[in-house]
Amino acid sequence: MEKLHIRKATTDDLPAMQTLAREAISTSYRAYLGDKLVDWFIESGGIDEEITEKLDYCEVLLTQDTIIAFAICAQQTIQLMMVDPAFQRQGYGSSLLAHCEAALFKSGVGKLLVETFMNNKQAVDFFVKNNWQIVRQDSSVAFGFTKVYLEKTEKNIPH
Repeated sequence: MEKLHIRKATTDDLPAMQTLAREAISTSYRAYLGDKLVDWFIESGGIDEEITEKLDYCEVLLTQDTIIAFAICAQQTIQLMMVDPAFQRQGYGSSLLAHCEAALFKSGVGKLLVETFMNNKQAVDFFVKNNWQIVRQDSSVAFGFTKVYLEKTEKNIPH
C-alpha cells in the first residue's frame, strides 16, 4: 500500500470528491440498483449536493496528492463512504474507516452507526469485515430494497 494521508476536506476538494462519488456509484451500484436508477441518481445531482452540504464532516484519503477516498462522518454515523473503484479492495477503505472510527470514539461517541441496502453486498461485507455488526433490517423501504443497519462499539475493535 502506498503512503497515505488523511485530512479534513476543503472546498478545493469538492470537484474531485464529486467526480469520485459519481464514478464509484456508477461502477458499484448498478449491480443492485440497475442502470436506470443509478443514471437518474447521478444526473439528479443529489450526490454532489450531499457532499457540498456535508463538507464540514468530510475526511479525505490521499495518496500523493490524489484523493482516492472520502467519508462523511457526523455525530455517530458514517453517512457516506466512497473509494475510487481503481483503489477498491486494497485496504484503503479500511484505513479511512479506522481513522473515522477512532476520531468519533475519541470525541466521546460510544456507538457508531451506518446503514446501507442488503443488496449492496460489497458494502455489507466491507463493514462486517471491519467488525461492524448487523443489528437490524427493514424491508419496508421504498423501491422494494431492504435496508441494513450496522453498528460498532469500542468493544468491537480488535486489539
